Amino acid sequence: MTTPSETVYATITLTHGQYSTVHVSHIEELKVFSWFAHWSKSTKSFYAHRTATFQDGSRHTISMHRQLLGLGFGDPRKGDHINGDTLCNVLTDDPITNNLRIATTQQNNRNRVQKSEMTSRQTTIESSRHEHFRSWTLFALRGEVFVQ
Repeated sequence: MTTPSETVYATITLTHGQYSTVHVSHIEELKVFSWFAHWSKSTKSFYAHRTATFQDGSRHTISMHRQLLGLGFGDPRKGDHINGDTLCNVLTDDPITNNLRIATTQQNNRNRVQKSEMTSRQTTIESSRHEHFRSWTLFALRGEVFVQ
């Protein structure tokens, strides 16, 4: 098992100028697919997706986090991004660096980042530190950037 300082990450380029962070051990499995960024209106965030054609000819969207967690099409369980970063698809056995888990709907909703209602005349700011990856997420308030 690797320690957090030894953990190596890779990025997979998506559409819309987005990228997904994964553990380097998964890059070979994932790079054979064409991944794209899908905007979710319900979570107000991007997810890494790909399209798959099944043997019966039907086409379905596969989420990167569900593929990594082994949740097949039709599996009712949820994939949860522990730190709320939906493009961070890091799956390891190290609880400090791991960002994915299989969860119930209730567990997944409990972990969801609350986003403020946006209007054309008002912008809000949210800031959250992702301890696992030592990065900050910043949002602007009326054109100014704030860091907490």
